[in-house]
Amino acid sequence: MQKADARTTDVYARTSLRLRRALGIVGVSFASLGSGPCGGPCTASEVCYLRKDLEAFRAQYLAAGCNNGIASGVAGGAGAPATSAQPSCFDADFKAIQDWDPSAGCPDQTQMRALDYEYSQANDDELPTAPKKTNLTCCKTVHENCGEGRPFIVDGQARLPALKGNLSTAGGTPLAAALAGVWADDGRAEYASIASFARLTLQLMAFGAPHRLIEASQQASLDEHRHSRFCFAEAARHAGRGVEPGPLDIGQASALTSFEEFMRLNLIEGCVGETLAGLRMAEQARLASNPELARALTEISEDETRHAELAFEILRFGLEVNRRATLAAVRSVLEMRFEDEAADPQGSIPEAAWEALGRLSAKTRRQVNRDAWTLVVAPLLRGLLHDDWLQRTPSELMPAREIGC
Repeated sequence: MQKADARTTDVYARTSLRLRRALGIVGVSFASLGSGPCGGPCTASEVCYLRKDLEAFRAQYLAAGCNNGIASGVAGGAGAPATSAQPSCFDADFKAIQDWDPSAGCPDQTQMRALDYEYSQANDDELPTAPKKTNLTCCKTVHENCGEGRPFIVDGQARLPALKGNLSTAGGTPLAAALAGVWADDGRAEYASIASFARLTLQLMAFGAPHRLIEASQQASLDEHRHSRFCFAEAARHAGRGVEPGPLDIGQASALTSFEEFMRLNLIEGCVGETLAGLRMAEQARLASNPELARALTEISEDETRHAELAFEILRFGLEVNRRATLAAVRSVLEMRFEDEAADPQGSIPEAAWEALGRLSAKTRRQVNRDAWTLVVAPLLRGLLHDDWLQRTPSELMPAREIGC
C-alpha cells in the first residue's frame, strides 16, 4: 500500500473526526503532516548513526528531489547502492532534511526521524548504525520498540502472559503453523490489554476522573477479553489444537505514578497505540477475502477506535485538571521515535495471499502506521501546542460527548 489513497484516506478522515470530537476541539486540519512513523507502546533503546552516513544520504536525497510527492532514484548513504524503489517523499520530511545543516552538528530529532524514515523507504532497510565502540562522530537518537494494541507496560517493559499449548508440534502445513502462531501472539497481546485497562481504571479513580471515563475503561477490558478469545480461537483453528493464555506477571503493576507520567502512558498506549491498532485492523478487514473473518476484524477495529476515543477523552480530562503536566507529556510523546518491529512471519508466502488471509505484511503495516500517525494522530497532538489552543478557555471547547457503552 503506497501513500494513503482515496479509499483509505476516507477511513483516516472519519477516525480523525471522531477523535477530534472526543478531545473537544475543532479546526485541526486533517492531513497536516507530522513526523513519524509511530507504532504502539514501546521500550526505548538508544542508537547512534555516523554523521558522515547521514550527510551522504542527505546529499543524495536532496539531489533526487521531490517529483509530485515521489522521490526517485535515491541512493543509500555509506556507499549503499541505489535501488529501483520509489519511496514516499512527504513534504515535511523533505523540508526537515533540507533544513539540517551538517556543519552545525547532528540533526535534531525531527530531522533524524525524517532521515531515518526516508532512508528506509529508499533502501528497504534501516540506516547503518555506528559500531558500539567508536571514537568517530555519531548522532544519537532513541528508537522505541513497539508491540501490538494497548500493552501492559511495567517499568518500561511490555508484559505478556505465558502460552498454554505447544504450537511448534501442531500438525498441518507450514502456512497453518504460521497462522496459528501469529493469531496466538495477537491473543496474548489482547489478553495483556485486559490488565492494562484494569490498571487504567484504578489510575482514573486515583486521579478523580468522572464516572463515564471509569465505566468506559471497564467496558474496554471486556472488549479486550472478547478480542483475546477470538484470536485464540483462530489460533486453535489453524493449529488443530487448543491454545490459551497462561499466567501474567502483575508484580509492581499498580505503583502510583505522577500525573504527567499517567498522561504520557495514556498518550502512548491509548491515543497512539489504540488509534493505530484500529486502523491496522481496518486494513486487515479490507484485505481479508473471507467475509466472516472480515466482519469480525471490522468489529474489533471499531472497538479499538472507541478505545482511542476514550484515550483522547482522558487526555481532555488531563488538560482540564493539570494542563501544564499534560502538555509536557504531549511534547515528550511527539519527540519520540517509534520503531515498529512487529511483523507477521509470512516467510515465502506471497504478500497478496498472506493479506487475503487477514494478516498484514510488514510493508503494509509500516505504511498504515506511517499514514495513521501523519494524517491522524500527529496533527491532533501538535494542535494542542498551538497558541490558539492554549489561549482557549474550557467554555470555548466543544462539550464532551457521552461515551456509548
